[in-house]
Amino acid sequence: MSGITDLRVLFDGQCGLCSRTVQFLYKREARARFTFTPLQSDLGRQLAAGIGIDPDDPASFAVLDPVGKGYLRSTGAFFALKHCRQPWSVFAIAAGLLPRAMTDFCYDFIAKRRLRFFGAADVCSLQQGGLAERMITSP
Repeated sequence: MSGITDLRVLFDGQCGLCSRTVQFLYKREARARFTFTPLQSDLGRQLAAGIGIDPDDPASFAVLDPVGKGYLRSTGAFFALKHCRQPWSVFAIAAGLLPRAMTDFCYDFIAKRRLRFFGAADVCSLQQGGLAERMITSP
């Protein structure tokens, strides 16, 4: 694996939006820092429990920093964007100026309807090219 991968993205491996988010982050990260773990995997279930996400009914994706602190909902999305190339990192800073209650409301609105809006996905579709190397599913 090339680079330093010290940010772990936990995502719903059965969600089309979540799978597209993984692809988006992978293609736009400033440095190879992200690894990706589906919540439905053994490792995903273990990590989810540690930060309060129900892997059987995930309402959020999360980003874990190098010490294991979890960033959830809109905070997690902005934290991930902060580690992407320009202009995406600027959007993270600008969005950080908005009230968290408002950004979490928007996040929750989309998250509750994500399967209806974006359909289901299979995490196997992410197992291609360099992204496959960054998919971590077991401890």
